[in-house]
Amino acid sequence: MRRATLRGLIRKTDAQQALDAMRLQGDEGWQTPYRLDLTALNVHAVILNSPLAIWTEGRDMRHCADNYIDKCRRGDWLMVSMRKQGCSRALATAAFDLRFDYVDLANIAGFANTLVSAEVPHLAEECRCQLQSQKNRMPKAASDVELHE
Repeated sequence: MRRATLRGLIRKTDAQQALDAMRLQGDEGWQTPYRLDLTALNVHAVILNSPLAIWTEGRDMRHCADNYIDKCRRGDWLMVSMRKQGCSRALATAAFDLRFDYVDLANIAGFANTLVSAEVPHLAEECRCQLQSQKNRMPKAASDVELHE
């Protein structure tokens, strides 16, 4: 039986992360019709629109954003990184559920899933309102119109 060392575990983890990143680099991103412009002067919202962007956010923020790549790829969810100008790490990651007429703020996660600062929920709500407004202006899909007639 071999002894597991912390250095060995870290080396294995780093190697797995490198493999994950290489695998995701080949995955193409997706188009999103949404744009966000926060009014806070030192915070901006970045829409995560590729598997690698979502994976990187999850790795950097130490949370499980990468579990939602498929939902985002299908257009069911939209993930947004809220970042302060000049900071190396995001304030929070917000996930919005887009499947229904009403845009729902499904989750906000801080670093390592900690609670977020008081300003973040207000910024996430501002993003949600912008997304809702843009969604309301989009033409309904033909399948949606047929269902309601």
